[in-house]
Amino acid sequence: MKWLPEIGVKTSKKSLRSLRHTFANELKQAGVNDQEASELLGHASQGITYGRYGKDYRIDILYNGLSKIEFILK
Repeated sequence: MKWLPEIGVKTSKKSLRSLRHTFANELKQAGVNDQEASELLGHASQGITYGRYGKDYRIDILYNGLSKIEFILK
């Protein structure tokens, strides 16, 4: 990922992991529930009920969660 420094995502003070941490925090602050946030972050579903038997969230539900946050690029 040589292009990350070029777009300002990877510097001596931040990395791609920082972006993921920020994204998770913004979802939490916006009140997005844990299950939706986990799916948006690419984490595995927890628990047997949803992990084994539940399907992924529909795209409209995930979009609703994403629409709750606003990033301001500096």
